[in-house]
Amino acid sequence: MEKTMKIGDREVTLRATAAVPYLYREEFGQDMLLDLAEANSKGNTVLFTRLAYIMAKHADKSQTPGGIVE
Repeated sequence: MEKTMKIGDREVTLRATAAVPYLYREEFGQDMLLDLAEANSKGNTVLFTRLAYIMAKHADKSQTPGGIVE
């Protein structure tokens, strides 16, 4: 599934597929589902920032910066 959203002053396309957990592990070296369980219990927002980055990169690598901090 793809959806274009406005984040800040930019329109960003996000893609959600079965590849997202794999891409998450490749990028961050952690299991997305374990991070999700931890975020659910602690209210951690880092997971959601990481997911948005991965889904944007999955949709269009040219629209995403070289790293999550950028």
